[in-house]
Amino acid sequence: MKTKEETKQYMKVYMHDRHQIKKNEPEYKAARARLAQLDRLARPEFFRAREFAREMKKYGTTVDWYRDKLIAQNGLCVLCSHLSHHHGTIQRLQVDHDHEHCDLHTKSCGKCLRGLLCADCNILLSYIERVLKEGTIVPNKGTWLSKALAYLDRYAPTQA
Repeated sequence: MKTKEETKQYMKVYMHDRHQIKKNEPEYKAARARLAQLDRLARPEFFRAREFAREMKKYGTTVDWYRDKLIAQNGLCVLCSHLSHHHGTIQRLQVDHDHEHCDLHTKSCGKCLRGLLCADCNILLSYIERVLKEGTIVPNKGTWLSKALAYLDRYAPTQA
């Protein structure tokens, strides 16, 4: 008679081997996909949180960093002080980082993170960064552009 631990270990190996044999069968694939979909529908908060943690990992940071930054910014975009919205629904603020800083296949190394922006400001800021390389911009005081340039200066890499 096998002990409970021996049975558990045997079943682990058996199920792994079974999966390796059956994984390319269409019926098996379809059944696994249905089970995965039912699991996602039953636990949407878990899967949403897991996906958010994966996204933060791509930026080289954590969910805690995002939360702390969001609190520091009062839940608003750092440039326009508005919520991020798209077609009438409120969206999560996007992580802004210096694209020139990292030469990685991931989104960021984590050292070049700047702040949280709404989608509109994030897109506009990327255009401004491109224009800055080509020439000098002189904005009027108090405009969005002056805020954006001050924001970029605040997070500019220090020259050593």
